[in-house]
Amino acid sequence: MLVDCPQAIYLRRYLEDLGATTVLTEPYYFDRDYLAEFAAFYCVSAAGYPNVCRRLHFFDQAFDSTDLELALANDEPATHRLRAAYLGFIVLRPIPGSPLGRTVLRWYADPQTGTPRVVAPSRDYDCHVAGLKLTVRGVAWQQQDMAVGACATVALWSMLHSSALAGHHGLPTTAQVTLSAHRTMSYGRRVFPTPG
Repeated sequence: MLVDCPQAIYLRRYLEDLGATTVLTEPYYFDRDYLAEFAAFYCVSAAGYPNVCRRLHFFDQAFDSTDLELALANDEPATHRLRAAYLGFIVLRPIPGSPLGRTVLRWYADPQTGTPRVVAPSRDYDCHVAGLKLTVRGVAWQQQDMAVGACATVALWSMLHSSALAGHHGLPTTAQVTLSAHRTMSYGRRVFPTPG
């Protein structure tokens, strides 16, 4: 499901440490960030990239379609069980070189080493799966690509996500961050793909 790249290997290990046992896949997911990247660059590519992503939801409890149907029918115990077991999500973009889109996963437990983990930039992210609201507290991250969201772009995007809980600004997409960075450049230079 996840490609073999250093980031995916890290995420697999992270999810294993969280105790992930069940993955729920949304096969047709329209991600705001990827749609902005698609409109800014990928839709004009001869490669013919699709505009639809997949979103994977992770849970630390096993359940089946019957449990999910009960939760979707507002069965309180089933709904509570799924919400309590929710670990977060990964958006898979249809970009072969950097498929890991917006990712938010629950923090894992603080090791008892005496040095507490700093989780201050975390915020709640609400997801809706077939009408079922799921919430995860974490920090948004995504894999950089070399076309729209290079290293500095993704770092700014993630930082702006974490500070958005103050309510002082909207959340820009990676395409908007890159366009803003190039706003003062001379006309005639191509913004996308961006070298960094």
